[in-house]
Amino acid sequence: MPHKIVVTRTLPPGGAALLNASAASGAIEVVQWEPDTAADRSWLLTELRKGGVDGMIVFLGDKRLLGFGIGRALYTTSQPGATLPPSKDYFNLLTTSTIPIRAATSLDELAAESDFLIICCALTPETENLISADFLSKMKKTAYIVNTARGPVVDSDALVKAIEEGKLAGAGLDVVTGEPNIPADHPLVKNEKVVLLPHIGSATLETRNLMAEQSVQNLLAGLGLEGGVWANEVKL
Repeated sequence: MPHKIVVTRTLPPGGAALLNASAASGAIEVVQWEPDTAADRSWLLTELRKGGVDGMIVFLGDKRLLGFGIGRALYTTSQPGATLPPSKDYFNLLTTSTIPIRAATSLDELAAESDFLIICCALTPETENLISADFLSKMKKTAYIVNTARGPVVDSDALVKAIEEGKLAGAGLDVVTGEPNIPADHPLVKNEKVVLLPHIGSATLETRNLMAEQSVQNLLAGLGLEGGVWANEVKL
């Protein structure tokens, strides 16, 4: 009997190809939410209650944040002020979100308007210390920094100073400059307004399972075997 897989949203081409190939071979049965939107909760619960589900592929976007009651979202790309092109909006958040989402006109606006600044960018020469003392000085005193990117994107000394002086409410950090060699007496560790994780922010079962799946996809692709699809291929 094939494994029953529930898919809650249209997959990107690579994942869809691998899934379709497995379905064609009879190894799996795919139960797919057809609209190109996040799956309806009642539909998902109905499928799960039927039983026999061996796996799920679930996509969540801004709905993770909506649970916290946010009213709008600003973002910036590597070109502040530029709108994210549709080809890069992989989950159609800009067109399907239930809250207003728009590009910040500048980094200054991003700093001034953010209640929670969530940093997810790559570390490059351009982004090192992007969140500087100058940037922090333009933020609200009630704002929080959340860094899931790389430690050096944030100037740690400037961040500590801003929090200690009451110019920033606090921070949640999955990454810190100098990790993993962060001593117990590090100012960020000692500060009660800072929550630190030892670079394990991606350690959910769903994420790690997907990482494993993509590793297998790349292995098969590298060997030229059937079912091998490059995951997250970087074309140079």
